[in-house]
Amino acid sequence: MARRRVRLALCVTLLAAAPRFARADACRDLVDAAYEAARAGRWEEVPEYVKRADKIAPNADQPVSSHTLARLWYLEGVAYWFGGQKDKALDPWRITFQTEIDYPWESEAFVDDDGEALFESLRRETRSRPSVSLDIPSNTGAARFYVSGHPVDTASRVVEGRHLVQAVCPDGSVQGKWWKYGKPPKYESFCPGGFGTAVAASPAASQGEVLFDDFGNPIVAASAVRPDMQPAAGTKPAPAATKAPTPEKKPAATSTAAASTPSKQTPPKAEKPAKDSKKPASTAPAVASASGTSGGSNLASTLLLGGGGVFLAGGAAANFLLVNPTWSEIQTARDKPGSITREEADALTGRFNTWRTVTVGLLGAGVAGLGAGVLLHDAHVLVVPGGFLAQGRF
Repeated sequence: MARRRVRLALCVTLLAAAPRFARADACRDLVDAAYEAARAGRWEEVPEYVKRADKIAPNADQPVSSHTLARLWYLEGVAYWFGGQKDKALDPWRITFQTEIDYPWESEAFVDDDGEALFESLRRETRSRPSVSLDIPSNTGAARFYVSGHPVDTASRVVEGRHLVQAVCPDGSVQGKWWKYGKPPKYESFCPGGFGTAVAASPAASQGEVLFDDFGNPIVAASAVRPDMQPAAGTKPAPAATKAPTPEKKPAATSTAAASTPSKQTPPKAEKPAKDSKKPASTAPAVASASGTSGGSNLASTLLLGGGGVFLAGGAAANFLLVNPTWSEIQTARDKPGSITREEADALTGRFNTWRTVTVGLLGAGVAGLGAGVLLHDAHVLVVPGGFLAQGRF
């Protein structure tokens, strides 16, 4: 254990000193170091590893896997949560789900029911956040683009936020940068020498291509985008151009043959290794989050706004039709004391108090309903231990 810590410390020192020559598995080494620090309860060390990984990731010599990136942010959130800074755990966990929406809570290593409950609430929140198109150019030639470790194409979408964008250029070099999506970067700047001649429009456009992350797990490019993020029904991405298939004289079992067969054939066998993997990597990308706000939030906001309006209208009507006339009767009785008995005066006063209470209650309920409806409009509500958090925009 001591030797491993020394090795990791030396590795981190070298990476910090020369970030422009980082290897892709350098980020994985930093994840290992962060994990060991977290398991040992050295919570204050974990954010430092995250900062170093954040700095070297764009300079990696090959695309960094989504699992590595997601786990790095997950461990930072764990460090804040267990280290007593629970409010600071929310943002790193949100970035975890931006990167890999299906990333699991590591319950065997970190046991905390409240933390896990909040973690799952943030997963649901991320699914409801709006997504944006990557706007990948259709003429990327031989260049291949990756966003947060996932191969992407012209149809891909991501959850709004900060992502690692990397390009494998035709000359074999890998260029990367952190980018906050809302608007796309200038993809042409990633490959100064140009995109080259297209063999396939993008990695996700080739049905037979199998990519591997830095754990050695296969990533099938055709499934880089989850079905719920695909274009609307009736529209399909343009298939990669292929030559007309020739009759096969001999059965071929290679992945090259599978990639050149018509699209009606069964999927290539290269996709099957994921079943035999001892630790299957979650390949649900950041592009997997549903767009728009959740239907439940919109319905609740509409009901609250409508109900608040009804209560306000009811309160106003009760004031003018019931409270004001009763008050006029009381004023008349005061001006002419002999015109009403004691019993009638008490009954009139009781009736006035009743109508006034009803009116105030209706008006209060109306104001509360309208306020809650406005708050929930375009808001995220998180159920957390001991209560809930509401984030709205007025």
